[in-house]
Amino acid sequence: MKISIAMAIYNGAKYLQEQLDSFAAQTLLPDELIVCDDGSTDRSVEIIETFSRTVAFSVQVYRNETRLGYAANFDRAMALCKGDIVFLSDQDDYWFANKIEAVYAIFESRSDVWVVVNDAEITDESLDPTGLTILGQIHSAGLNADHLISGCCSAYRNTILPALLPVPAATHSHDGWLHLFGLSLTCREITTQCLQYYRRHGDNTSGYITSSTLPASAFKLFRNSLAAKNLQQNPVQACEKRLLQLVVFRERLEANAMFLLSNLPVPSALTKTLSHIDILVRANETRKAILLKRWPARLVAALHFYWTGGYQHFEGIKSCAKDVLR
Repeated sequence: MKISIAMAIYNGAKYLQEQLDSFAAQTLLPDELIVCDDGSTDRSVEIIETFSRTVAFSVQVYRNETRLGYAANFDRAMALCKGDIVFLSDQDDYWFANKIEAVYAIFESRSDVWVVVNDAEITDESLDPTGLTILGQIHSAGLNADHLISGCCSAYRNTILPALLPVPAATHSHDGWLHLFGLSLTCREITTQCLQYYRRHGDNTSGYITSSTLPASAFKLFRNSLAAKNLQQNPVQACEKRLLQLVVFRERLEANAMFLLSNLPVPSALTKTLSHIDILVRANETRKAILLKRWPARLVAALHFYWTGGYQHFEGIKSCAKDVLR
């Protein structure tokens, strides 16, 4: 199987060379590196072009004529990859030498796997380890491994591409969309191996608590969800956005049903996923109706929804508390 790396860059000159060097140091080299530049004004493209003359694998740089934005830039890079296995890469991390080989081995031994995600050690700006990992932070926050959806830690079989692209950027991030497919269609595998450094600095696009250089906890996550700025967000609009996301996902699955049924490792997963989407739609519609009620009717409705298991489709007691206190 041939291997591609899809990299999206934008003004990444400060950290880019270290990430590129980690590609060149892999025990199993890629066949191609596809780089899409989103209008960098620093030396990013020059660094890539210089690097391309020092390695044995193909390096292709595509410069966007207009700014596409983070998700759409990745969308383009993914579409240009020709490998059987595609690794997603940010511009500011650092891969351990065995990353490609370890992930490739999973795909090689597991034909039922279309998406693989690995753990990563969180570092500061200088790549000094904090002793924390993304998966460890997720567990410390009281969340399950389904929340490990970091694009920079992800790889997928190109088989999935006809259904995956284009990413509906208005409703989903490229990595969230990829892992939604993998999780929903039961074709995702997690490796708990730390296969890279995950660099944290002031310009990161992700700022979630589980990516922090400080230890996460369930209490911190709960406190964050009840913070004033979060309570001030319009929860009805959040429900409407979630409903739109579910509709978009269902439409994509239905439009590609024949392809998925013919290629999925477990074809029955499609029917189960569509049924589960219907359940989630009803849950979100019920929650939206609760949020539109005045207090104390909202309190009564929220408590009833909690005791009947409705909030299991959200964040349990945290979501119930937010709806009551909003």
